[in-house]
Amino acid sequence: MLPKVIADRRESHFVVQVLRKLKTEVIEKSISPGDYVVGENYAIERKAFRHFIRSIYKKRLFDQLERLHSAYRNCCLIVEGDIGYGLAHL
Repeated sequence: MLPKVIADRRESHFVVQVLRKLKTEVIEKSISPGDYVVGENYAIERKAFRHFIRSIYKKRLFDQLERLHSAYRNCCLIVEGDIGYGLAHL
């Protein structure tokens, strides 16, 4: 039995391809909140560093995370990217 991940349609197709190469069953559909559901009651929100900072400035981040936590018992925020580059290009 393959591990199963539900990926939001708007998420990176590169990530979906990599997951499939790693022998993961990926179901693409619209989900909200969250970007990926990776198990029963476990969701992931994925943000590039630049979008993470912008979400803080626009006061959206904590609302997004609160909605994620309300919808799923377990959740995770992944912030990715080069911090130096991200700060230089805000």
